[in-house]
Amino acid sequence: MPLQRETVARAALRLVDEVGLDGLTIRRLAAYLNIQNPSLYWHFKNKQELLNCMAELILADFFAELHEPEPDQDWADWLTIYARRLRDMMLAHRDGARIVAEADPSRSAFFEGFEWVLNVLRHAGFDGNEAAIGVITLQNYVLGNVFEIQAHPFSLASDEDEQHRSALRLSFDEEHFPNVAAFLRTPALYSSAWASTQFETGLSLFLDGLRTHFAQKHSNGTS
Repeated sequence: MPLQRETVARAALRLVDEVGLDGLTIRRLAAYLNIQNPSLYWHFKNKQELLNCMAELILADFFAELHEPEPDQDWADWLTIYARRLRDMMLAHRDGARIVAEADPSRSAFFEGFEWVLNVLRHAGFDGNEAAIGVITLQNYVLGNVFEIQAHPFSLASDEDEQHRSALRLSFDEEHFPNVAAFLRTPALYSSAWASTQFETGLSLFLDGLRTHFAQKHSNGTS
């Protein structure tokens, strides 16, 4: 049967999981699918078009897992779910953050999701500008967190691989930088469990700040 665009893009995601985004080429994907190069150009003119479709699939899978807030659900609780699932969806694929970041943002899945979250915040009482800034800041935080994990070799190590993580610790003057030294002695600093804890802590700080800003603004009688 003829290949479909989605079939090709999902195969590209599987190939990236094996070889990384830098290792993805049209030629390599054609070999992976056991077809000739020209067959892929019927679907994608170049690698950028393929990348756009791959990102759209990641975002579509993400939004398929998301649901409208319950009638009595707190907006910050819903945003917490939003951030966690967005992070998990990008972490599900090697270089997932790069795929999303390097794709054309005009893809429909991106704007449909953006509109959805804006509606949630507008319904909660945020004005349009506040809602947009809040969503963009949250998305940048999630994207940056996944970038950090996927860009460093410790992200490939298991939580038990202490020898691997120890080799990554920086050498510096601990007397001049005592706070940095104390931080770098954090148990299991380079583990995936610590990365998740760090994400959750940062997410809570952001949402607590947004909630405080919202409460103060409305207590002053402004809209």
